[in-house]
Amino acid sequence: MQAASDQTTVELKLSQGTRRYDYAYRVLDLVNQERAKKNLSPVTMDKNLLECAMTRAEELTVYASHNRPNGSSCFSAFPYFADPSENLAINQSTPEEVMETWVKSSGHYANIINSSNVSAGIGCYSQNGHLYWIQCFTSHKAETCTQPANQNVSPVISALPDLVDLHFDASSPVLKFHDRTLAEGKDYAISFSNNQNSGLGSFTITGLGFYSGTLTNNFFIRQVSLSQANIAFSQSSYLYTGTALTPKPAVTWNGITLTENVDYTLSWHDNERQGNAYVTVSGMGNFTGVRNKYFYIDLTPITEAEIGDIPDYEYAPGKEFKPEPTVTLNGVTLKKDVDYTLSYSNNTMASSRTNRPRVNITGIGIYRSGFSKYFTINPLKLSGETIQLPNTNYGNESVTTYLRNNLIITYNGTKLTSDDFTITSVRCSASNEILDFSLSYKQNYSGTRQMTSVKLCNFSNIPEQIFKGAAVTPKPVVKYGSSTLQEGTDYILSWADNTKTGRAK
Repeated sequence: MQAASDQTTVELKLSQGTRRYDYAYRVLDLVNQERAKKNLSPVTMDKNLLECAMTRAEELTVYASHNRPNGSSCFSAFPYFADPSENLAINQSTPEEVMETWVKSSGHYANIINSSNVSAGIGCYSQNGHLYWIQCFTSHKAETCTQPANQNVSPVISALPDLVDLHFDASSPVLKFHDRTLAEGKDYAISFSNNQNSGLGSFTITGLGFYSGTLTNNFFIRQVSLSQANIAFSQSSYLYTGTALTPKPAVTWNGITLTENVDYTLSWHDNERQGNAYVTVSGMGNFTGVRNKYFYIDLTPITEAEIGDIPDYEYAPGKEFKPEPTVTLNGVTLKKDVDYTLSYSNNTMASSRTNRPRVNITGIGIYRSGFSKYFTINPLKLSGETIQLPNTNYGNESVTTYLRNNLIITYNGTKLTSDDFTITSVRCSASNEILDFSLSYKQNYSGTRQMTSVKLCNFSNIPEQIFKGAAVTPKPVVKYGSSTLQEGTDYILSWADNTKTGRAK
């Protein structure tokens, strides 16, 4: 910061910025496109107007007006005074955006398409993330020039003290008197007040040594844009709990951690369901602007849940087994049809290498994914089944094939299939009569059976019976070796020709 010797203006040494000649020439192209729409001749970038426009763009950082910061008219910066006109704009981020702004304004657009215009100067100055724009037009013949490279500068702007609008940085102010740079502490002392926060601050310069008097004035400390802040969450996603999630990000600027409700406020959006949500960080106090920071809301994977033990079952024909084990996650017992659903696979047959019964747990509500737990269905150990072979002569067929196709095995009204048992041994006579055989149950059943033809058994003699007008049903004693067989368990009886006198069987 510099003060003029007569104290009517102060010279402000601004922080470094960039003259954007690339943007200036792009705006020139867009200006001539608009003029072509009106069948007007293009304007030419004038060397002197170009530098005038860049100076005026720099001055906008101090005072956004068609008057200059030193109090004079904007045209005092022009090298020519033939039909001069000026357009200004602030903070549009691209040449296209600033042109759109000017075109939509009737007064600015009239300057762009003025048929008297011959030469132009376009200024674009970038400082602290902001862009300042100027258009200068005259009817003076242009002094052509080539496009310069972008240039970093630290402008010095003369301004009326009442118009000072400063963004202070760490650099020390510079004070000049008749182009002589004075030394702080030797030629003057400077003090500041209200310079800790954004808003209106003030400074006082007091002469020392050969200099006397004081200069007191105000300056403006701009708020810091949140675009310069770093906003970060501690994790990339958060698990949904059934209520709105409000994670708070860390907000830092230049390594300083900012404070919620002092430097910024927070508000959350789309945070009541699974998916992308975001928090809006709005600057306050010394900070301005709005930033959105996204985070992901995920459902809790149920795959880490613990499943209670499932007891073994015993196969029952036609029955579907549906165990409902307890499901616990992080010490919390989950609820069926609220937190998860159950479904079943392979749950009607006994367990085997190719058939593994399982219950499937699928997360719902605030839970996602799923997994399965296997359980066991043991084969039914058969007891009391009925085994019949209507004809014991297997003819010319394979005896095991004959038995598989002709054995009738029934349990509690369910007829077993040939896949439910295996013939393990057979003894036959020379006349292809099956005398005895052994079988072993498999798949849904377990157990073994030894079957012997009654033709190998001994029957007690049946004495003559007296007909009494009803069917005669004598019951012989049936033995196999020394064992007496039980009717209904080891054999069944049937009679023929027993309803009249004569020979019966």
